[in-house]
Amino acid sequence: MEPVKFKTIVTVIIVSVGSILGVFLIGGGNVTANQSLGIGIDFGERDVVWTDLDLHVHGNPFDALDKACEENGFTLTVNDGAVSEIDGVAADEDRTWDLWVVRRGNVIWDRLSDNNVNLLDFTVSMWAYCSATEEPTVAVDQVGNSVYGFPRAQRTVTLSPSLTEIVGSLNAVNTLVGTDKYSNYPAEVTNRQNKGDVTIIGDYLSPSYELIMKVSPDMVLCDGSQYSHFEMSERLRKVGVNALVMYGGESIDTILDNIFIAGVAMGYDLRASEVIALIEEAVDVLTESLRSEGTEFVSTMVSLSADKAPWVSGSYTYIDDILTQMFGNNVFSNSEGWVHSNSEYIAKNNPSTIIILTEDYSATQQEYDLLLSSMSKEWKDTDAYKNGRVYVICDSANEMVSRAGPRCTQIMELVARILHTGAFDGTGVDKFIGNDYEKYLTHTRDLGFG
Repeated sequence: MEPVKFKTIVTVIIVSVGSILGVFLIGGGNVTANQSLGIGIDFGERDVVWTDLDLHVHGNPFDALDKACEENGFTLTVNDGAVSEIDGVAADEDRTWDLWVVRRGNVIWDRLSDNNVNLLDFTVSMWAYCSATEEPTVAVDQVGNSVYGFPRAQRTVTLSPSLTEIVGSLNAVNTLVGTDKYSNYPAEVTNRQNKGDVTIIGDYLSPSYELIMKVSPDMVLCDGSQYSHFEMSERLRKVGVNALVMYGGESIDTILDNIFIAGVAMGYDLRASEVIALIEEAVDVLTESLRSEGTEFVSTMVSLSADKAPWVSGSYTYIDDILTQMFGNNVFSNSEGWVHSNSEYIAKNNPSTIIILTEDYSATQQEYDLLLSSMSKEWKDTDAYKNGRVYVICDSANEMVSRAGPRCTQIMELVARILHTGAFDGTGVDKFIGNDYEKYLTHTRDLGFG
């Protein structure tokens, strides 16, 4: 990774472009979407069975469902024009089986009350078991492309480190033929890069179309937080290359959606289910452990530097979601996204714990002391500084924290140990955490994603 300037530049782009990009993509802009020819049966909690069908023959929703149940050996009960049971899962007063669709040029689910439709009119269709407040499992990417119906990936390109790590968690590194220049995890990725089996196709902000095309991919995964990636996906699809724009990863839930999408699109859906289950179990273990200990919320600030005017995490960020789940109270939660703050606001919000994510310093006592000495008076007036609760995450630990990927639970455990001294096993963490971050992990060290 290059110096912290890289992350700061990325942050600025996400802040300045993100809202515009979201309006354009989610608000129903001109989207040319990949359509799935088939029908899904969603039993809830990302348990989806997809069946490829010729919708010119089985375009009626009930006909398609009947054919899908026949092919999968599922029982099906329809009473008075309503689906009451599929494979032993029966509708009740809480959840019902309904037809859901994503309309062309859109990205949101729509529950249909009139099932007299032709499935060819929609990007993707799903019979889903949902309550009144639920929606089916994600089935389109951030720009409305269906994630179903692709052949198993043989030659994959990823345009960001977090997406590379997702492919790694799927045990599909062998399919990688191209990555961005910052992708360096898991170790097998760098090994394949060094051997020439994986080509560097540019940096995170500006991937090269020519280099991508040179490696002849059959699947390209793009990062939805970058407009350049959206443009690249459109350009690739116009020449027949399969490309999906993954969600920005502003929460654990969107990370799980991205893992699900990658697994389905690449043909690694069973492994994706295993990874998601491992992450969900680890989250439950961490949160329940803290809850059982009667843990109280800790006022916290997460910053990208110790400057007088640093970038800090507000709400609707990946790290904010982690803080909340690990009983942290983000003192900048009234702002959205990564925001440019100043020393006066830091002193006013007065966090009791400060976490600094940086690539300007290394994990040594000398570097830590240097960072503390560089702080302005306003920083030093905070309870965090006065009580010795300023923590620095740097080196490979910072790389991990900057990536919204499958190692999210390891980040959660680190954050929990920072916020709550003695959590889990009575041991704390050093004030600076770097390449040896795994030594602090007990619940999440061996999830097998690296």
